[in-house]
Amino acid sequence: TFRAKEIRQAPEQGIRGFALSPDDHSFVMGCPDGTVRLCERWTGEEVKRSEPVGFPIEQVRWSDNSLWILATGTESMRVLNGRDGMSSGPVIGHGPGCYTVFSPDGETIAGGGLDRVLSLWDWRSGRLRCPPIRHPWPVVSIHFSPDGTQVLTASSDDRLRLWNAHTGSAIREIQLDGSPTHVGFTHGGRHIQVFSAMSLHFYDAGNGQPIGHRVSVNSAASHAKVSNDESRIVIAGDDNFVQIFSGGTGEPIVEPIPRGSRVTDLDIDASGRRFALGGLNGRAEVFDMETGRSLTGPLWHDDRHRADSAMAVTHVRFSHDGRQLLSAGHDGSVRLWDLGPVPNETVPVWLPSLAEAMGGLRMLRPGDARSTPRLVPVPYKERLAIQARYSGITGTNDWIRLVDWLFSIPELRATSPLHQRPR
Repeated sequence: TFRAKEIRQAPEQGIRGFALSPDDHSFVMGCPDGTVRLCERWTGEEVKRSEPVGFPIEQVRWSDNSLWILATGTESMRVLNGRDGMSSGPVIGHGPGCYTVFSPDGETIAGGGLDRVLSLWDWRSGRLRCPPIRHPWPVVSIHFSPDGTQVLTASSDDRLRLWNAHTGSAIREIQLDGSPTHVGFTHGGRHIQVFSAMSLHFYDAGNGQPIGHRVSVNSAASHAKVSNDESRIVIAGDDNFVQIFSGGTGEPIVEPIPRGSRVTDLDIDASGRRFALGGLNGRAEVFDMETGRSLTGPLWHDDRHRADSAMAVTHVRFSHDGRQLLSAGHDGSVRLWDLGPVPNETVPVWLPSLAEAMGGLRMLRPGDARSTPRLVPVPYKERLAIQARYSGITGTNDWIRLVDWLFSIPELRATSPLHQRPR
């Protein structure tokens, strides 16, 4: 049983924006009444409720240093102090459908949307740092490079564009195979990842050339995320299936995971060993990255377990220490789920998959908590892949002999790995 502390906030209005601070101390909620609720992460207690910022809030973001909060509405935005929630800058107007982000140093805001313009603001004064940067089509995503010197934009004309973050001058344009939905920098800013249509591509940020492999999915991605170590990619599709891929090879790790309803949010913990899903059916759930198994079962946002869109989970976030999952619901509540120790603090993350591969069976936990779990065979290809993975942990002959013995057919192997099989 996983305990949850519920925080009821403006249930008649709901929560439009939700974000956890990078320092793991606080989380913030943006509400349609124009207020920002700042809460202590461990207890969920409200620390500060801001005065109305002057417009309904649609999204909130933290600066990387956890000092500032960006509250964005349909046509306006404002920066607040991350400690006391007080307004720290003027209200800044922007175009419709604007996507906004802080620069890494927290001093500049980049924004762009349906008005086909990229703007770079000094939020303290509200003035533009350079003239507006025109695009031929709407801007769908914006990201700063980790060093803050470049801005990456993706637009509906199937192109990526890199800009100088200080002058606004064009650096590079990259033609894509399809319309991008999610973009970002990886490998310290050297690579760019692009989710478009039903695939994931990687490009060299230095020359714009495609690199590595392409990851193909079964349907258009509604949510996608890469683990911090870039070894795993989790994609939730419009077909209500979730897929896990290797970041190194692009190959699927496990069979697609059926969800039964649309995934509304996705997060990966800092260790890269677990991921969490929020659903339109009113529940959150945490899964093991290597096996795709549910680690928590359904975490319902409604005590009566109503699978109702009115109870939909709109946001899920792991705390950075991995001990809590924070979920926000359409009903205006936030729940703090106590997950306990991170898995690698107790049982090694590879142990369940190794045990399953040796035994040849896996416990399949159904999405409906009232249904009975059942045993299913582990696919032979997966068993071979796991065997190869653990054979390479060490080059000693004794270890290789042990792994080979564990994975061999019981009727054909010796009585122990220390003996040779009789001929």
